[in-house]
Amino acid sequence: MKNKHFLQLGILCLMLASSYAVEAKISAFGTLGGAVSDNKYTYQRFITDEGTLNRDSLFGAQTDISFNDEWSATIQGKVAPSDDSDNRWSPTLTWAFLSYRPTNDWLIRAGKIRMPLYLNSQNMDVGVTYDMARLPQEVYSLSPANDGLGAIVTKSFELENGELSFDLFYAKANDKAYRFYTRDDLSMYGGYAKGVNFQKLDFETTGLTINYETDENDKFRFGVYSAKVTKDGTGTAGNFTLQMASPTSPLYGYPYPFYQPDGALDKSEAIAFTVGMDYGLGDGYRLTSELAMRNMIGADTGPNAKSGYISVSKKIDKWTPYITVATLRAENNVKNLYNNLDSDPINNVIPVNRQYSDMVVVSEQNSYTVGTSYSIAPLQKIKAEWMHVDVGSYSNFLIDNPNTERMGKQTINVYSLSYNVSF
Repeated sequence: MKNKHFLQLGILCLMLASSYAVEAKISAFGTLGGAVSDNKYTYQRFITDEGTLNRDSLFGAQTDISFNDEWSATIQGKVAPSDDSDNRWSPTLTWAFLSYRPTNDWLIRAGKIRMPLYLNSQNMDVGVTYDMARLPQEVYSLSPANDGLGAIVTKSFELENGELSFDLFYAKANDKAYRFYTRDDLSMYGGYAKGVNFQKLDFETTGLTINYETDENDKFRFGVYSAKVTKDGTGTAGNFTLQMASPTSPLYGYPYPFYQPDGALDKSEAIAFTVGMDYGLGDGYRLTSELAMRNMIGADTGPNAKSGYISVSKKIDKWTPYITVATLRAENNVKNLYNNLDSDPINNVIPVNRQYSDMVVVSEQNSYTVGTSYSIAPLQKIKAEWMHVDVGSYSNFLIDNPNTERMGKQTINVYSLSYNVSF
């Protein structure tokens, strides 16, 4: 369903729900953020040495409607850079779900939901709720789809010093744009044009998270997820083997075998795990960390990787300075496939396998961040941050490489300043 249809549905639901509501609460949030780097490569879609407001800026609103003690509804929309274009903004209906709470320890939500993948899944768009200028993409890019049509069933247990809860969820996101960057123009051969490209993919995700929150607001989370990814009803991943060009191939007559896809799997299924904690160390110090792992089952071309970050912050009156270290590492089988495709001699004739390599999700990077937030008021924050990124031999996931040659070791320094508000 297209965004405009979601918006029309959301407005209709809001009008109907408001006529039956006992209580309705409207809130809004936004971030106006600028970022600039010292490197010519484009980082995280928008950040360049020319500066941008598109990476962190967004504006949204939410309506929470209560019908009685058991039934309620939530509708949230935002305006932000489009998911399927780097050159425009678009409105999106992010949430539109009904909630049913039959007892205090059961909660059922159904509709357009946000999947509980990370510590900050539910508030990731509301910058005033956390102190980092942006949540570490090494982990928060684990899933290209965070919202979808589905349901979350939550069971809670009151413990002596906190609450234990289990979230079982299912969500389906159709026509979700997946972005990648290619170094060559193969559009005349039926491939992709040079530069930014988007594929429309369908995601079907099932997961379970276990959460524990203490009375001191310490949080712990463990999650396991299974995601099926398809494009036009078939799988998006497969395997490559050395083969001779077939008589129907435009490369027929090339005298040597080269890497070619065996054909997409009937379905592409990935499994992922996340572990997170947000823990108070005392005297205003907090330790926040999340680890993530994802693996595509039975396919060389899957986005198999491990990632994580650790952040230490210190609250000093209205200031909260922090230091964050993050890492992202592709698995060896993904690196080997990338190397084979990128260096295949067929690329000297037609760079077909170099384009395939650009679509392999492979990254090897560390980032080191120093920043601070300043609370102007309880619901207003200014954030400033310096992030240093060390890129290894691979990175076509978070960085665009416009050169024909593969990108070697690089460093990127990103400077960010933002104003965050909620009301």
